[in-house]
Amino acid sequence: YLGLHDEPVGFPFGHGLSYTSFGYEWAEEPPAAFPPGAGGRLELAVRVSAEEGPASGGREVVQLYLSFPEGSGEPRRQLKGFVKTESLAPGEGVAVALQLTCRDLSIWSVEETAWVAVPGAFLVEVGSSSRDLRLEAAFTLAATGCSSSDSTGPTAPTGTTEGGVADPEE
Repeated sequence: YLGLHDEPVGFPFGHGLSYTSFGYEWAEEPPAAFPPGAGGRLELAVRVSAEEGPASGGREVVQLYLSFPEGSGEPRRQLKGFVKTESLAPGEGVAVALQLTCRDLSIWSVEETAWVAVPGAFLVEVGSSSRDLRLEAAFTLAATGCSSSDSTGPTAPTGTTEGGVADPEE
């Protein structure tokens, strides 16, 4: 409830404590439109760097939040993916990949008894918690951008890192 109304909270969703601070940047600029014919997937590449902290380093959980187009009836900032980095010493960085599928861009249609992709403008936010969002990008999904066969993708969040942190799909 408080998150929907921007009320202050003590511990936001996804909040964790660390002695290491991390920086975020896009490893690749996100596309402005969901790529049709890409197997129903959009990959977002983020570079995470340990900026300061103990010599032993620290790990970061990179979280991907998605807001549906206005008028869709969906709550904003839905957690759609996350990945934990390997331990990073100060000055080290790693690229992580987070994926969105057509299923992630869909809502359940009672009339069609199926997942139906919502066309329109989406907002993606990436950060370390629901209130500590460091990156954002907008993209559009055309009315024909996802087919129903693409919407059967994984429902569990997926992500990988360059350093080999396991992908839940593998």
